[in-house]
Amino acid sequence: MLRRTTPILVLLTALTLSACSGPATEKPAVDVPPPPVEGVDAPSDDAFDGADDGRTDALAHITSCDQVAALTGGLTDGLELVDPSVDEWGFQCLWETAAADDLAEVRSIEVGGQPFDQRGSMTTVEIIEAGGLLTHIPDPALENAGGIAYSLRLGDVVSALAVTVQVPDAQISVSGAGWAATGGLDESGAVGIARSVLGL
Repeated sequence: MLRRTTPILVLLTALTLSACSGPATEKPAVDVPPPPVEGVDAPSDDAFDGADDGRTDALAHITSCDQVAALTGGLTDGLELVDPSVDEWGFQCLWETAAADDLAEVRSIEVGGQPFDQRGSMTTVEIIEAGGLLTHIPDPALENAGGIAYSLRLGDVVSALAVTVQVPDAQISVSGAGWAATGGLDESGAVGIARSVLGL
């Protein structure tokens, strides 16, 4: 019987994506807001009324991983929640196959969020294209909120997909891994989960 073989792959994917995008929790400059962009809705100043360490209130409505699971469109059904973490610093929720008789049944889904001011460290399409490893995911609703989404795919037989969504007041990561596929996750689905978490 096979047990919990995918989380390390998800972790490696997330670490690789973080290395490409830079530190997520580094405190950016917050004294001067960015200039408004025509056609883009700027986040409310209330979202930035957090602690002096750069935290925002963007994810204050997330209080449990069960709440996050309800936003995944059933991708976590049949999986076991492992070591959930939800606090003022954000949340990290991992669901994985507890046991399986077939490698094709082994998969995992992970959703994490960090409520930090991103205005000084937003990734751009130019950075994504210059790096060559990441893929920009266009999403009009997200972009209208001043955000951006990008992805990284790894593996052939064992597949992993990591999607990062940045908005000015938070960053959301959605990852999927599995032996047969990326845990049932695709780019548009991952962005949809992130948007639901953010309330966009």
